[in-house]
Amino acid sequence: MAKEPSKKELQAAEGELSSLREGHGDEAEETLDGMTRLAKLYYSAGRYQEALRLQERVVEIRERDYGAEDPKTLADLYVLAPILGGSGQMDAAREVGERVLSTSVRLFGADDHRSVNARRNLEITCHRLGDFARLETLGEEMLASVERRSGPESEATLVPLNNLANTRRILGKTEGARELDERRVDIAWRVYGPGREETLEAELFLAGDLSLLGRTGESLDLLRKATVQAKGSLDPANRVRLQLQETLAQIESMLAESGDSD
Repeated sequence: MAKEPSKKELQAAEGELSSLREGHGDEAEETLDGMTRLAKLYYSAGRYQEALRLQERVVEIRERDYGAEDPKTLADLYVLAPILGGSGQMDAAREVGERVLSTSVRLFGADDHRSVNARRNLEITCHRLGDFARLETLGEEMLASVERRSGPESEATLVPLNNLANTRRILGKTEGARELDERRVDIAWRVYGPGREETLEAELFLAGDLSLLGRTGESLDLLRKATVQAKGSLDPANRVRLQLQETLAQIESMLAESGDSD
């Protein structure tokens, strides 16, 4: 949710909540907002059980007073889901996350920022659970949403394209990953141009896909061109430049050991 708060920040939030309770009561709107603010800070500080006690109480009151589908209730459920995950209740975190996403999509639409944030939250939970099949579906939904909002060839598609390609690689769907990485390379060339770190990183992943698919010659050709470009445009210690050099050396070494040539 945020960087780890300082002791002073925690004490200030605790003092604020105490004052709100004294001035407005335990279930007033102002008090509930103060409880959520403190729950977020506790979460960021790794104090998950304290965060959970506060936020579960907030949700309980919201559902009673506003209903399960009120935007305020959904907002507080959105906060609750990662707190449940932090406290080790991953299945409960997923259940809440699925509820927030489905309700947000139905009430606000798939492309509303509340639905997008809920989907992102659920992606994190599914990744932690190792449910990559569900993660793939969420990634497809996220990419489709970005394409509708920004266009299929926009810079905004690069992150969801990369995330979905990574998920498909984990699932062994290398051809599907390659198709996404080819799109990523094409967009990066148009947006950033050749030799830029973002473009070279996309080419690195595409080369890996090609190698896994047995298209070694194409992979080597792409890696060699990208490595030359990286030497001319990136610092010697740059992460992408080093990864390109390492990957190229590994493939060439494997070919040499097997007696094959490109």
